[in-house]
Amino acid sequence: VSAATAAGSGPNATVNATTLVAVPTGGVTFTQNSSSTIQTSNSSVFLAWSAPAVGQQNGDLTQYVVTYFYNDARLSPAVGGNGTVNVTAAASATAGANVTIAGLMPYVRYTFVVVPVTGAGLGTVAQSMQVLTSPSLPDGAPATAEFVSSSASCGSSGPNNCTAAMVVRFSNPANSSQNGPISGFNLTYAVVESQGNRPLSVSEAPRFMVVPFAYANVYEAQITDLYPYLNYKVSVAFVNSVGGGPTTDVVARTAEAPPTGAPRSLVTNSTYYTISVAWDSPDVTLENGVIVRYVVQLTEQPTMVYESNGGNGTIRPPVVFSAVTLDGSSRALNFTTDILPSTNYSIKIRAGTQAGNGPEAETFVFTKANAPLQPIVPSLQGGLSSSRATLRWGRINTVSGEITRVQVIVDPPGSPFFNLVPNCTNGVKDALEYAVDCGGVCPPCGPDVAVDPIVFGNYTNQSVSYVAYELFSPPNATYDVDVPIGDGSISRSGFINQPLAAGTPYTFRLRAFTGTALALSAISAPSQSQSTAASSGGGGGGAA
Repeated sequence: VSAATAAGSGPNATVNATTLVAVPTGGVTFTQNSSSTIQTSNSSVFLAWSAPAVGQQNGDLTQYVVTYFYNDARLSPAVGGNGTVNVTAAASATAGANVTIAGLMPYVRYTFVVVPVTGAGLGTVAQSMQVLTSPSLPDGAPATAEFVSSSASCGSSGPNNCTAAMVVRFSNPANSSQNGPISGFNLTYAVVESQGNRPLSVSEAPRFMVVPFAYANVYEAQITDLYPYLNYKVSVAFVNSVGGGPTTDVVARTAEAPPTGAPRSLVTNSTYYTISVAWDSPDVTLENGVIVRYVVQLTEQPTMVYESNGGNGTIRPPVVFSAVTLDGSSRALNFTTDILPSTNYSIKIRAGTQAGNGPEAETFVFTKANAPLQPIVPSLQGGLSSSRATLRWGRINTVSGEITRVQVIVDPPGSPFFNLVPNCTNGVKDALEYAVDCGGVCPPCGPDVAVDPIVFGNYTNQSVSYVAYELFSPPNATYDVDVPIGDGSISRSGFINQPLAAGTPYTFRLRAFTGTALALSAISAPSQSQSTAASSGGGGGGAA
C-alpha cells in the first residue's frame, strides 16, 4: 500500500495475507482406466487416484473419505456390505493416494465413492466407480434336498436286467453364499449300506450328474440306471464358475422290481401218493425287493398207461394243478391230493415282490411205482398134457407204474395159494409174498407181514408153489403170446420151469411187478384149476 500526493506516490507499505481455506471444489481422478483394470480379489479391492486440480483444492488436502456400498437385490445386509475408510492425503498437492479395502463379499458389485477433504470439510465433488469382486467357491450348500419318488422296471438292459429311477428335489443355496456366476448343480450318488437296506454287494464308484442352472428357485432331477430296492445317498452341490461348494445330502431307497433270480436249491421227495418240495430264496442280489410270495405250479406230465386189461395203451394228458401261492416266509410245500404213483411231475416255483413275480425254477420228480392193479388171470391154451401147459394173457394194467417183470407161478394142491380167492391181504414186495396189497383198489400199504419168501430158484417153503416162467420188460410188448409151462428151461433169475406132474390138478397165477431193486407186485389171482393128463399108465384129468 502507498500514499500519493499531486506530485506522486510515496513509498509502499506491504502486508501479506492468506484467504481462508474452503472445501475442495474439484474431484479426484481414478488412475485405473476402468473397473476391469482395478485390482480385485474375492474379498478386497485396490483403488488408486490422483488429487484434484490444485486450483480446485481450495486449501491443503488432509485426507480422502472413501465410502463403499452395494445395491444388490439378491443380498440381504451382511458383513462386507457398506463401509467408510479415511485415507490420509499426501503432503504434495499434486500427489494422489490409494487404498486396499478388505472384508468384502465375493462376486458382489460395489460402488466406491472418493471425496477429498480440506480443513474446511468435505469437497463438493464425489467421484465414484463400480467394481465387481472376484468369485470364489460357494460357501453354502443347497438350502434343501429331498426324495420325491422312485420307479423301477425290468427289461433287457439295466442292472440285473432291471433298472430303477429316483427323483430328487433341491433348492438354491442362500444368495450370499453363491459367491460367483451360477453354473448349475453337481449330483453325486452311490449305493450306501444303511439301516433297513437289504444286504447287497454292489461295488461301484460314485456316479455324477450335472443339472444346469435354469433361473429357478427349486429344481427336480431324475437319476436313472439305478439298482432296484437299494439305498442311495445323493449329494447335491451348488456350482459356480470357480467350482462346487458343500453338499446337502439325501438318502432314499429305490423302488422294488420283480425278482430277476429264481428260487434256488430245489429239493424234492415223493412217495406213491405224495410229493414234497423245499427251496431257498433267490440270490439276495437278484431279489430286487422283499419277497412277499412264492407261486408253486405242479403239472402232471404225459404218461403212457394201459388202464384196462387187454385195452390199448393211451397217453394220459398233462394235468395242470391249480397254482399255490404261499407267503414269502414259506419255502416248503406238500402235495397230497390227486397224486398218482409212477408218474412224472414238474414243479415250477416263482418268487414275487410287490412289483411282480420273477423267473421260474423248475424241477422234476417221479413218484414211486406202486404195486400194479391185480393182473389178469392167465388162460390155458388147449388142455394140459401130462407134463406141460400153454398159457396166454392180455395187456397188464400199468396205471400204477411200468411193468418191469412178470412171473408165472404154478400152484399144485397143498399150496396155500391153490384156488386162492384174491383180496387185499396178500401181495408181493421185495421178492416176498406179503399179507398186504400195495395198490389197486385196496387201501394203502399197511404193516408188511411176510408169508412166503422167494429165494433163488423156486419157492422154498411148504407151499410147494414155484415160479415156472419169468419175463423181464417190457411184458406189454409180448401180450397174447403163448408161454410154455413145464419145458424144463431156466430163467435169468434161476427159476426152473420144471415139468408138471401127470394126473395132478394145478392152478396158475400171473404176478406182475413194478419197480426194479424194490420190486412190487399186486395180488395174483389163480386160474381155474385143471389137471394134467395121466401118464401113459393112467387116465387124464378134467376141470376141477
